[in-house]
Formats: sequence, structure tokens, C-alpha cells
Amino acid sequence: MNIYIDVFLLILGFIIVFQSANKFILYAESLGNYFGLSNLLIGIVIVGLATSMPEILVSIISALQGNPFLGFGNAIGSNIANISLVIAVVMLISNNYSKLKIEKNNFLVLIIISVFFFLLIFDGNFDRYDSIISLTLLLLSFFVLIKSNKKESNNKNESNFFKVFSYFLISYIFLIISSKIIVHFGVNIAEKLNLSDLTVGAVIFAFGTSLPELSASIVSIMNKKYNIAIGNILGSNLLNLLLGVGLIGFVTNINIPQFVLNFDYSIMLTLTLSMVLFTKNKAFSPGVYKLTGILFLLLYVYYIISVIMR
Repeated sequence: MNIYIDVFLLILGFIIVFQSANKFILYAESLGNYFGLSNLLIGIVIVGLATSMPEILVSIISALQGNPFLGFGNAIGSNIANISLVIAVVMLISNNYSKLKIEKNNFLVLIIISVFFFLLIFDGNFDRYDSIISLTLLLLSFFVLIKSNKKESNNKNESNFFKVFSYFLISYIFLIISSKIIVHFGVNIAEKLNLSDLTVGAVIFAFGTSLPELSASIVSIMNKKYNIAIGNILGSNLLNLLLGVGLIGFVTNINIPQFVLNFDYSIMLTLTLSMVLFTKNKAFSPGVYKLTGILFLLLYVYYIISVIMR
């Protein structure tokens, strides 16, 4: 296929992904309102679960195929991309930084989970007992988050619910398919430009993995749904770790190399703490947020280069 056709279809894929994301966020918010969820909870529970599902499925399938570390690496890499790429873009395009805030309870949940999970994997092994702890932590986290952010339901029309849920599923399917289209034609273009397989895997697939989160968060910001954007990343990162990795442990043990703990997880933990700092503190000026977004993007580039050179 001619490279110009690939480029055209790649652009078409981006158009579809953002149109799908726009509808996806619209119907996710309607579903959240039905269940009485705040916008932050809509981002964490509905959008976060939906956008992280591809990563979770990849992790489980990798474990079933005898490669559990691939699933673990996918979860950590996705979380790094979610913060250093997605949050960076959110910081760069947002014009209302006072809305990019995480309340105290949500802040504590994210920090405690990130540190506690590190203690679980510190010995370089993740087994069934660690999985039980992870899933218990996930339930406790969601209990605290839901209790802290619940609001009264405004609409309990069941016929309307099924209609909205159907549209939500359709928009979600289009979001995932269009993301796959972008990755497919991105790989085609890269191969025709004679880029290495390692570069294709580390850059294009890493970007493609976070594309649902990225598009959903960008659309949320454009529609001034700031808490949905932040909640999306919070929920996705919690689910990638506690559910994605947690389910792998029930299938088989994961042996985690020390360099992954020292480098990959340390970067993820540092980014998580930085994200919480900049989405909790109201004292920073818009210029600081823009600069932080640029630094996050540069850190993402550094991480990708490090993976390629490893």
C-alpha cells in the first residue's frame, strides 16, 4: 500500500478516535449521573475502567501464554505513559488549572496504593498472596473514593439508562477500534521508513496503549470536564496495578528483575507523586503548569529512549 494512503488512513483514524472519545465521555457522564457519581468518580470508575481494559486484557493473555512479565511491564509502562504523556498534554492544553485538583482523600489513596504496591513487589516476586492483597486494596480504594465523592442521583429512568448504555458501548468500541487503526497504520508507515522493530514497539505501541486515555482526557478538558480527565488517569493507573497485575498473580508467579524496580517503577512512583503535587497545590502559576507538562513529556521521551537502549 502506498505510504500516502497509510498517512491518509492514519489521519482518518485520529479523526474517528476523537469523535468516538467525545461521544464516549458524553455517555459516560450520563451513566455516572444515573448512578449518582461525581465527575471524578465517573473518570475513575467508568472511564478509567473502560480505557484501561485493553491493558488489563493484554496482561492476562500474556500470563496465560506463559509470559507474565510482559503483562507486568505493560501495566508499569502504561502507567508511566498515562502520567508523563496524558497528564502532560492535559497540563499543556488546559486553561483553568484551578479545576485540576485532587481532594485530600483521593490524594491519600493514590499515594498509599503506589507505595504499598512497591512493598509488595520489593522482593522481586509477585504471587497469589500478593494478588489477594492487591485486589483487596482495589476494593478498599474504590470504597473510599466512592464514599468521598458520591452525589445524589438525578435520573433513574431505566429505559433511558439502557439507551445511554448502548450508545456508551458503541462509542467505546469505536474508540478502541480506531486506536487499533492508528497503531496499525503507524506501524505500516514506520516500516516503510525502515525504522527498527524495537523503535516501533517502544514508541508506536506504547503510544497506542495510552491512546484511549489520552483521547478521553483531551476531550474531557475541551468540554471543561476537568475531574473526569484527572479521574480517568487515577482510575486507569489504579486498575492497571491492582487489577491488571493482581489477576496475573492468580495465573502464575511474576519474577521482577531488580533493574525494573530500580528504574521503571521508580520513574512511575516519582511521576505519580509529581502528578499529585501539581493537581493538589493551588499555589502554582499557569507558567509552572506548562513547564511541568513539558518536563513530563521530556521524561517520557527519556524513558522511551532508555527502553530502546536497554
